[in-house]
Amino acid sequence: MKFEQALLAEGQITLLAGLPRGTLDMEVLGSWNTEQRRWNEQLRRWKQEAEELCEARIRSTGSGQKAVPPTEAALPSGAVLPTGAALATGAVLPFEALIEAVRAAAALGCSSLEGLSALELDGRVRELSAALCQQMLALSQRLLEFHRVDGWRVLGYATEGQYARERLGMSRSSLVARRVLGLRLEVLPLIAHALGSGQLGIEAALQLVRIATPQSEAAWVARARQRTIKHLREEVSAALTAVRLSGDVDCPPPADAELEAYCELERAVLSGQVCRERGERPERSEARGTRGLEEPSSASRRTWLVMLASLEQWLHSDLESRPESGMKSGLEAGIQMSAGRRRPGGSAGRVPLRLRVSRDTYVWWRRLEAQARRWLPRGMSWLKFLCLSLWRGWRHLLGRNVAYGGIYVRDRYRCRSPVCSRQDVTPHHLVFRSAGGGDEASNVATVCSWCHLLGIHGGRIRAQGTAELIHWELGAPEHPCLVVHGRERRAA
Repeated sequence: MKFEQALLAEGQITLLAGLPRGTLDMEVLGSWNTEQRRWNEQLRRWKQEAEELCEARIRSTGSGQKAVPPTEAALPSGAVLPTGAALATGAVLPFEALIEAVRAAAALGCSSLEGLSALELDGRVRELSAALCQQMLALSQRLLEFHRVDGWRVLGYATEGQYARERLGMSRSSLVARRVLGLRLEVLPLIAHALGSGQLGIEAALQLVRIATPQSEAAWVARARQRTIKHLREEVSAALTAVRLSGDVDCPPPADAELEAYCELERAVLSGQVCRERGERPERSEARGTRGLEEPSSASRRTWLVMLASLEQWLHSDLESRPESGMKSGLEAGIQMSAGRRRPGGSAGRVPLRLRVSRDTYVWWRRLEAQARRWLPRGMSWLKFLCLSLWRGWRHLLGRNVAYGGIYVRDRYRCRSPVCSRQDVTPHHLVFRSAGGGDEASNVATVCSWCHLLGIHGGRIRAQGTAELIHWELGAPEHPCLVVHGRERRAA
């Protein structure tokens, strides 16, 4: 069962248990919205017909001869097209020379790579990766310019998706992602330069443009050079939460204490502490949360303090308490949920959530929501009600007393490897038990099954130190390809 189906199932069970018999019309829930389905089918047919007509017009003429695409037809003899590094520098290569170079490379195949060592091959791959970054920067900029002149319509394509598939050989979502990257890089010149010069990879740049602003991009570029993609993604995700909850736009990279406080609040959710009754929860003074964080000296750092204080307040508030007065009696005995206190600032902290679901699930969601809306507590959203129903149904499984359960919660049920985000974790003793290592928490870290068996015990990964500060080396012992100390990436 998918996540959204589990939400709906738990929400429906809660409603059936809390509402009077016959309140929910189950037959209506199972019916289809026939009119909407017919309209969607008609739109799909029109789109397909338009693309077929467009392809027939572009690929053939009235005499049955193959038509030349407009852009190639406009190229004079000896015309030049930009490619590779030339795109980033503005230089151009003769079109005939470009075609000949591609043919020569295809003829050689992999024969030119025979006899090269792993280090030499790694060097070639990194050179190509740097060139790919230059091409990505240039492609993003050109796609943005192409969009602004309404290029796909000018060329006669029926849809932008058809242009992406037939002309560029990529999906429309890939085209849009690259165009958005170009749009954001227009106001982030430092990230654009770092990407074009190969100082940042494509994945790192895609992460930075989500959070960086002209005021904070220098700090984020410096942070990206010190982090692996996994750690950078974690810090950007935390920073986006800080931006949403504080309402500030400029957010610098987190300090170590700020990131640890954020992770501590996440551990409270993973351990089930957030779903326990008030008497079972630790007092605010005992929770780690924002404890130990000093009042920041700069306004930009207050973004993190506001976010952490807001999350800690939510952690110690009642997720499930007595309903507000005036609520329908049908839910008083069954659901017993309140909307909670509204945080000053209105909609700050809200973020759009998009779920890709089947048509059946969509109809189920909307029909159930329509019938349950008038019974929900005042101020409670439908999604919040579903999430609370799911928590109430499964919270007894959170924080179970299992072997190494405290270690799993401490590491947030994630592999501690700096390049892995898998969650099928197992305990690993940093000092092997065969070498005298014990089961104390400082000597045990969670790693996934692959990193544990094939990586560490297979000799491909080495992890030393304590659980609080692990020194990682990946690759051959004599020539490690990646060295990470704690969260800091170091020269191999």
